[in-house]
Amino acid sequence: MNAARDRQLALLLLTIVLVGNAVALSAELSIGRMTGNDNISHLALLKGMVHAVETGQNPLDFWSPEASFGSPVMRTYQPLAHVLVTLVYFALGKTVSLVTVFAWVRYLSLVLLPAGFFAAARLLELSPLTAAASALLAPLLSTANMYGLDDSSYVATGRGLFPQSLAAVLLILAIGYGFRAVRTGRSWVLAGLLLGLTAVCHFIYGWMGAVTLCLLALLPDAATARWLRIRRTICVGLVALVLSAFQLLPVLIDSPILNHS
Repeated sequence: MNAARDRQLALLLLTIVLVGNAVALSAELSIGRMTGNDNISHLALLKGMVHAVETGQNPLDFWSPEASFGSPVMRTYQPLAHVLVTLVYFALGKTVSLVTVFAWVRYLSLVLLPAGFFAAARLLELSPLTAAASALLAPLLSTANMYGLDDSSYVATGRGLFPQSLAAVLLILAIGYGFRAVRTGRSWVLAGLLLGLTAVCHFIYGWMGAVTLCLLALLPDAATARWLRIRRTICVGLVALVLSAFQLLPVLIDSPILNHS
């Protein structure tokens, strides 16, 4: 009875957090449509991707004249966030402007971040109320100008790190399902898919997820033998590699001519 009550209370707290987050960030749907941060370049890439689809070009390898003196940015840039916006735009029959779809996807990725923390905490076998506490704390995350998970990285008055806002949700889910896969052998395909999607959405976050799962395999764990955890991690990694290979290969092929900052 107490367990059922805890689950109900946890879901209630999660709902309150999501509603509060939605209200607090609602201004992003108006003032956040055109901002003086990285979202300007992301919108330019989105327009280029839409144009590529409409003209029969490759939406993952098209010329972006506004980037420096011109370059095929999407050939070596993580594309998933832009692909998602483009798919929604066409799925709506182009009845909603691209800028509006872009604003809504950014908004929802921020609003739903606490739900991602809640789900990941439950996958990590934490109690419902502990998971609810993680959701409550998620909107309070803050870093000192370090491009972290806090809202300053994403909002209109912030830095406009659009791919990272989606990758953050994918990363914590990939860690949660990765933990389940490494510990129990369940959901390893899903864990690999989530890890691969994280990499295609944000290379650094994909790397962080891969390193985290490797640590789960190597650190002491009395519940599961290390060799078994390593084998399961390799299976997860192979799925992620197959999914993300289409984007990683151009980066490797073009590595000699890329600007390594």
